Amino acid sequence: RYKIKEEAKESSLEVALQRASAKTILPTGVFGAVAANQLRQEFESILHHVNPEELFSVEFGLHTTEPVQQRPNQWLLPAVPVTAGEQTLLLCGRLNNLSPKGWLFNGKGDLEAQIKAWPGSLLLNYIPSSILPSKTILWAKNSKATSVPESTESHLKLFVEYTLACKKSPSPLIPEWIPAIIAGDPDKIR
Repeated sequence: RYKIKEEAKESSLEVALQRASAKTILPTGVFGAVAANQLRQEFESILHHVNPEELFSVEFGLHTTEPVQQRPNQWLLPAVPVTAGEQTLLLCGRLNNLSPKGWLFNGKGDLEAQIKAWPGSLLLNYIPSSILPSKTILWAKNSKATSVPESTESHLKLFVEYTLACKKSPSPLIPEWIPAIIAGDPDKIR
């Protein structure tokens, strides 16, 4: 489904669905029609927020010290330095589905989706305003939007420290469980 939606941003949803059907990526028969309708609905919710032609990606990497536009829809930025304990780490990776209006995240904006988006949202402030003017999360499954605080450096540091601690002692905390834990309802975890 993700690949079909990504391809639809490049051409059109109907072309992407035809290619997926030809490659037998979608189920056949009635289930294929249901899957295609679901994809249409999801893609329409994306169109509610942004024009797919405006979408771009940003990659944080070690191969540059200043922003470089590699293609019209792709930027390369310097890795993000984070001091955790006595070491300084350089965070590398990619954020997709960015637009001048913000970061389009596949979620409803509920607590579970906010927790899943949180690590990526911490990086939005490291993208220059000339590239990403609005530091906002656009929730693809509804018309909500959430602004990201102006300063996320301390949160990013804590997240990196937590991630490093999990390498030694894995955390059983799963984003889907957090709302039940906060509500004090352990039966929802099972």
